[in-house]
Amino acid sequence: MENNQAQLPTDQEPKPQTSEQMPEQTLPPKKSKKKLWLVVAIILALLAGAAAYWFGFRDKNKQDSGSEQAGNAQVTSFAGCKAAGYPIQESFPEKCVTPDGQTFTNPDQKVEETPEDAAAITCEDGETAFQDVDFGAAFCYPSEWGDASVVDAKFEVADTGHRQLISFSDNDYFAVGGVSDDWTTMLGRDGTCKDPSNNVPELSSYNTEWHDFVGEGMAIEYALRSLETSAGGYDMTEEVTSLLGNGVCASGHKVINGSRYRVVSASYYREFSESSGILSPKAHTDNPDIMFTTEQRTQFDRLLASVAAH
Repeated sequence: MENNQAQLPTDQEPKPQTSEQMPEQTLPPKKSKKKLWLVVAIILALLAGAAAYWFGFRDKNKQDSGSEQAGNAQVTSFAGCKAAGYPIQESFPEKCVTPDGQTFTNPDQKVEETPEDAAAITCEDGETAFQDVDFGAAFCYPSEWGDASVVDAKFEVADTGHRQLISFSDNDYFAVGGVSDDWTTMLGRDGTCKDPSNNVPELSSYNTEWHDFVGEGMAIEYALRSLETSAGGYDMTEEVTSLLGNGVCASGHKVINGSRYRVVSASYYREFSESSGILSPKAHTDNPDIMFTTEQRTQFDRLLASVAAH
């Protein structure tokens, strides 16, 4: 017989679920949050790197500063200062200065003026003997001129050879100098009256009358004459000008063939002034004993006559 009864659903068959019975599903995180954290991480890494660089740079500066101070402390002599590459002052004697202000003098450069040296030349009463082994010359000058000092007269440190000037503490009109024959410079510069020189003029060109005028009458701008000397072997000339200078310039040279300088030069310079009453070359040629007195010419002549190798 056919079984006409309907089959009941078994427990194996799935039952339809309601929305309330469905399990809750976990959604994946949003991409925008990942990007935000990535940006934050990069910023933090950059800040950490910058901080490390800054502290490292500061510590290095401290170390460098400490090393420089230690280097300065180790310099105890002119030779050590020079070897360290610190600047050398253009003076005589030379001086080397460290960055912290220490100064070291070249012990090989010094002016030697001792009684034994002074006896090498004979000076008159009221005169002082100057002699310098390094300069290689000796001479007498009026004691009223004060102390004589030697300074380096090079134009640049790179100049080769020697160029020195001797000045006097109580008389800035006069100067003595020397230029070695091997001196050279790359600096172009117009000379002044007091610049030392080794260019000896021909003695046969002497003319004690004013000549070589530039201009005429009251408009004279330059004139030259030779000065008489009390002994042979040296020259003295006198110029008055309102061109390159503005006053009276006397210069002289004596060949000594010294240890450093073949020629020693001497000079006198005085500017025109209202106090003297001489304000032009013409006024000086008319009254030559005001700006450059007879006594000063005698002193100039005596100095040059006394110059000798030392």
